[in-house]
Amino acid sequence: NFAKFTASNGVVLNMFNRLYIQIAQCNNFLIQTEGKDDEESLTQRAEVRFIRALDYYYLIDLYGNVPFVDENTGIGTYVPERITRANLYTYIEKELKEIYDFIVKELKESFSDLPTEKNESNYGRFTLWGAKALLANVYLNAEVYTGIPQWSTAAEYAKKVMDAGFSLAPNYGDNFLADNNTSPEMILPICYDGVQTRSWSGLFFIASFISGDMNALDDFGTKEAWGGNRARMALVKKFASDGDLSKTADTRASFWTTDRTFEINKPTEFTEGYSVTKFKNITKSGQIGHDPNQQFPDMDFPLFRLAEANLTFAEATLRAGGDKQAALSAINQLRKRAKATEITATDLTLDFVLDEKAREFYFEAQRRTDLIRYNKFTSNYTWDWKGETAGGTSISSHFSLLPIPSTQLVANSNLKQNPGY
Repeated sequence: NFAKFTASNGVVLNMFNRLYIQIAQCNNFLIQTEGKDDEESLTQRAEVRFIRALDYYYLIDLYGNVPFVDENTGIGTYVPERITRANLYTYIEKELKEIYDFIVKELKESFSDLPTEKNESNYGRFTLWGAKALLANVYLNAEVYTGIPQWSTAAEYAKKVMDAGFSLAPNYGDNFLADNNTSPEMILPICYDGVQTRSWSGLFFIASFISGDMNALDDFGTKEAWGGNRARMALVKKFASDGDLSKTADTRASFWTTDRTFEINKPTEFTEGYSVTKFKNITKSGQIGHDPNQQFPDMDFPLFRLAEANLTFAEATLRAGGDKQAALSAINQLRKRAKATEITATDLTLDFVLDEKAREFYFEAQRRTDLIRYNKFTSNYTWDWKGETAGGTSISSHFSLLPIPSTQLVANSNLKQNPGY
């Protein structure tokens, strides 16, 4: 909330550890399947390398210069070397393109590039389009990671995703319901199911968005209601500057305002600030998710969905000085779906794209990365309670990276702490 985290923060450590646990599992799988050349093994090895590249993408984004391990460094007593952010970027790019090229040439049948063939056997698994979506993100943030922008390439890969055959869900809210696995714009989700795939994390966390009074008035499909996270004024203002949401036709504005205040004078009070109602454990037909106890939800978390490709394309095209009309079309497709007023070329600026990203992707874990790319995360832009100040204030630039956890520094002398911590 206040940007006061340190190298001993438990969440900073847990995220770091979880990513490296996944990387270790990927490395172990690749070691155990080395030399297998049957199609199933080759397909699985490619998928695992994609997952590892995704883990390293989060590490480069959150922590910068980090330990590097792969199947060649082994598992066990090896003390990982530190890889620079720029070199890790090169590794991620090379890994994704190498696997992609291999799949296209050798395993096309296993990794169908036709979204119309999405089915239970490949839904939630890394496909060629997941690789392209990830590459678009990597290129979009290249300047942050390496100092060298790759706007044209980011636009190119985003356009590949846009042209793949996916389509926007007719209703924005359908992407966040218990049966969002049926959404035609879902490219790569993290899958959950109230009976088959339970987790105390993930979208179980919707419990922090709601409280008991909301469950009594509106069915969210869960009996869990912790009353924690809600919207700052800065988010609500993207839809209505004075907080009066009756003034907007934008269907993406999904907030609970009953017995809530627009302003947040006391950050620890849940009823101060509008509650977010974006995710619900109910289906399009109003059925509650599979868990009979209404505890574990069914919604899948959308890591990549088509709308992101539209916004990546629009931003990267503008930055590259490309076809502004094409960028405008990509934006207006989303605004038309949301029943928001379509804009003209005069309205289309980089700041508008950033605001549109907030409207489309709030509470989908993208805002930090977007603000850093725009140089607005620590300064040049404020929101309520940024820097533990009611009106918001700038914070130190070193908070653009998380610290390397102190326990990792003790365990690995090859590591260096990020500046400022």
